[in-house]
Formats: sequence, structure tokens, C-alpha cells
Amino acid sequence: NSTKQFERQKLRVRDKIERKGISLAKSMIKSQYQYFLDKLHTVGVNQYDRIEIPESITKHFFNTFYPMSSTLAVMEYEHLEKQAGKKAEQTDKQTVLNSIFQSKLTEIVNTTAGKKIKTITATSQETIKQAIRDVLDVADTEGWGISEITSKIYKSVGDNLRGNGYARARAIAQTEMISASN
Repeated sequence: NSTKQFERQKLRVRDKIERKGISLAKSMIKSQYQYFLDKLHTVGVNQYDRIEIPESITKHFFNTFYPMSSTLAVMEYEHLEKQAGKKAEQTDKQTVLNSIFQSKLTEIVNTTAGKKIKTITATSQETIKQAIRDVLDVADTEGWGISEITSKIYKSVGDNLRGNGYARARAIAQTEMISASN
């Protein structure tokens, strides 16, 4: 049955896009953590609560990941054509893809996804700040100096990224694949 074949093919393509999305999300989260640590190095440990991760890092993820799903839109379009017994010209498909789908995705990224961008950025920021607060609590109890505090913060934040980064990236990619597909 052609519909079953189409669904299998669509799942393979979706899974491939999702894997790319996970890679993009991991890179995004790593960039957020790195940005925070670079700023921390500049402003000092005592000013960590004033560091704000720019939303542009997260927005880059959305601007890159959402258009990847255009492949699924073209597949769906071609499948519907086939079911209707029609065959549109390639330029017609490109017109649909470029003018309608891409502009809609850009609109979504700039409006609807804005709340998600803020949430993802805020989650990374709060996770990093919590790791720093935990280190500072121990440092206060054990009387660590600035250099030891700084090295422990970098280790703690790095451990958090390694421990939670993949799971978080996967959740973000899966959620956004569904959103982009819808």
C-alpha cells in the first residue's frame, strides 16, 4: 500500500531530522553554558546572578531547525498530489515550499516560538545558577578561596552539561519537531 510506504518513508526522514535537531540542541545548550562561563570569567563569581544568556543563541536553533522540517512538507505535498492523481510542476512545489511554508515557519519562530525561546534560555540559565549556588554553599562551609571556587564552578557546570545536556537536547528536539511538523 502506497500510504504505508509513505508513512514509513516519512518516519525515516522525520527521525533523521530529529537526530540533526538533537545535535543542534546539544550545540545550543553547550553555547549557552559556554557563554555563561565566559561572562563569569569576565565579571567574577560574585556577579554570577547578573549574567543573562542572550536569546539569540536559542533563536539560532529555531531558525535552523524549523526549516529542516520543510522536507516533510514537500513529502506530504507530493503524497497528496499522488493520492489526488495530480502531478504539479517542480516549480510549483518550490513556490509552496519557499513562499508559504518557509514564511510561515519564519513567522512562527519570530512570534509563537518566542515564548519557547525564553523558556529554554531561562531553564539553562537557572540550571547554571543553581550549580553555582551549590558550589558557593559548599565553599562557604569549607572556606575555599576564589581560585578553588572558580575551578569547582567550572567543573560543576561542565558536569551538569554532560549529565543533563543530551536528555534536554533530545526533549527539545522532539518537542520542536512536533511543533514544526504541525
